[in-house]
Amino acid sequence: MKKSPLFVFIILIKLIYPSLGFADNSNIVEKIQQGALLVDVRTVREFESGALPNAINIPLSQLEQHLDLFQQQNNQPIILYCRSGRRSGIAKKILDKYKIENTYNGGGYRSLLLQLKQAR
Repeated sequence: MKKSPLFVFIILIKLIYPSLGFADNSNIVEKIQQGALLVDVRTVREFESGALPNAINIPLSQLEQHLDLFQQQNNQPIILYCRSGRRSGIAKKILDKYKIENTYNGGGYRSLLLQLKQAR
């Protein structure tokens, strides 16, 4: 299977800059396919312009107001994503601070969408 230049670029960035907080778990797509909670932490306007199927929108600025939702997940994986992976990395750190486990920074919307399409 031929990999797109964008896919190769994303992999290189993740290898070079692991501190960006991107998911280092190669099973992110598998977790999504198995029913992980998908949380888009972009703004409402960004979410309305396009989002992953079954994702819910909780903007980063409102994340701490929804901690009860995350605490009710009973160890279900929580995949956070945004436009580039920066805000979802911040969101993961916030959830970590509140001891909410099994959270993953899925990175950017477009790269995650590409990974899901390639997995089909």
